[in-house]
Amino acid sequence: MNFILPFVLVLAGYTGAVGGEDADILAHGSAQSFLGTVLEETEAGLIVIPDEEEAERGIAERFAVAYPAAEEGFAVGTGQKVVVYYTVPENLAKTAEITADDISTEGYRKFTLFAEPSEKKERRLIGRGEEKPWWSEEMIPYDIYYYGLSEVTAVVDGKAMPLEQALASGKITSEGILHKAHQDAEEGRIHWDAYRDGGSLDYEYEEYSIAKYNNGRENDLYINCPGVKLYHLSEMYGRY
Repeated sequence: MNFILPFVLVLAGYTGAVGGEDADILAHGSAQSFLGTVLEETEAGLIVIPDEEEAERGIAERFAVAYPAAEEGFAVGTGQKVVVYYTVPENLAKTAEITADDISTEGYRKFTLFAEPSEKKERRLIGRGEEKPWWSEEMIPYDIYYYGLSEVTAVVDGKAMPLEQALASGKITSEGILHKAHQDAEEGRIHWDAYRDGGSLDYEYEEYSIAKYNNGRENDLYINCPGVKLYHLSEMYGRY
């Protein structure tokens, strides 16, 4: 997708109300971010509707978002949840136009997870994810489970909430969890293992572990109590 500057609103029927009660909340020149849904995608950029709880929603019902750093062929997709990172322009309340510094389709990039072990060593389905694995031309859905945990709390965008809620809202995604785990592993903060089955992975944090199947038959993601690895799950649930 090619972005053309300046970004001129050309969508027929654009009715974004601007100058709302939150117009003074976002200081000119400050770094901000918000979660929203892509309403339309054009050669010029995106039209994004901020989520109800975002401060930007008090300024406008929708924003025109240009992303000059996007590479040729960059596309997001109508209905996609995105996090828009930007620097507040001087006339935001009047124009509802933003030039994005970054756009994430994996939820917020910075978050922390806190896991609470459970006395019951069992798995619990808590959500769904999807990915395009190496062996498929299409997006493949998979399940997200807790094993041996009663709850996982996510601290994201300055707020604490159950991880299930963060996943459901799009603030955190399963792809974002795996991306962060891989970064932590590459930077030596955690231990990790890769399996010769197509790319299944284990990541070991102090409070929890993460296991991701990528063997061409199973794709599920597990967030486990400490010490539980993929081969433990395979023994219990007959994955291999």
